[in-house]
Amino acid sequence: PPNEIIDELGKAVGKKLRRGKTRRGTIGEYSPRTRDTVIRFSGDLDKAAHEIAHGVDDMLAMAANWRAKGQRSPYDAELSTFWVHSSRKRDTLMRKRAEGVAEFIRGMLVNPEAAAAQAPEFWKFFQSKVPTDILVALVNASRQIREWAGASGIEQIGSRVRQPGTAWELFKEWASGRSDDPG
Repeated sequence: PPNEIIDELGKAVGKKLRRGKTRRGTIGEYSPRTRDTVIRFSGDLDKAAHEIAHGVDDMLAMAANWRAKGQRSPYDAELSTFWVHSSRKRDTLMRKRAEGVAEFIRGMLVNPEAAAAQAPEFWKFFQSKVPTDILVALVNASRQIREWAGASGIEQIGSRVRQPGTAWELFKEWASGRSDDPG
């Protein structure tokens, strides 16, 4: 289930994600100052991946390598195809780059082949910067996210059932059309 995937990923990369109130107009936040990572809605895999990705970027200083005002990175052209999804036109280049890194990591979790194809040079840089244990955790989370996304509605519901038994078996039977009686 989404919350377990989120919790496992956060633990693996050393980022505790909490669910709670966020600033008006946002559904997730990462504070570089406090390293606090918050999403508004429980189980929001997409937003959790993005906010945890900011923490990974911050921890490994990927975007920060080119921190000086107006300084360009060799990956800006590739990252710009990602930062369009979460940055504003008036944001500084540094902020756009940080959003690009977070969106790249989120994209890598959802579709690693597409993310690597969209930013091949940044992908090489990313692999060189990320410690093996964190890279393995990201790959595992990616697999779990894609399995979850590809599961049927019944399988998704079932993954959240904590006490499977007769009632759950009857429901699955009914939902699959093998029984006319829902209970």
